[in-house]
Amino acid sequence: MGRSRDGNSVRFAGRLLLLLDERAVLVFDRVELPFPARVESRLHTFAEPVVGEAGAMLQGKRQRLSLRYAADQPAILATAIDAPTSPLRPGANLLRWCSRKLVPEAIVMATLMLPDGQDGSVAVASDQGGSRITVHAPDLDLVLRVDARLHLVP
Repeated sequence: MGRSRDGNSVRFAGRLLLLLDERAVLVFDRVELPFPARVESRLHTFAEPVVGEAGAMLQGKRQRLSLRYAADQPAILATAIDAPTSPLRPGANLLRWCSRKLVPEAIVMATLMLPDGQDGSVAVASDQGGSRITVHAPDLDLVLRVDARLHLVP
């Protein structure tokens, strides 16, 4: 996250990783900025992603992983290929969950990972006190609340 020509790149960057009842994984990112900037969360994979409007699907040799995305600012799922430092290693595919425009102060981004290609959804709503994350998946309906430093709130 380092420094840019304008000073520190971020005031706060945090990631909360939750195993949800052994049925799904939720990755929750919050980034606070000292000046407007773009923000993204990346997932690197050697699987070939199938990208749709609601998220993506990764097909491995034995399993599938369904990914669903949400953010409290306008965001878009984009793809890319990384540039390996070794020319002998193939590049990995990147799933880039990106802000659509410059984020003025803070952004909260969520990634829901569901095994076996299950369908589901995640939604994020934020206010001054923190964020509310709503998760829907087979046999899993949750509403979680976190404060601005990603501590779970009862």
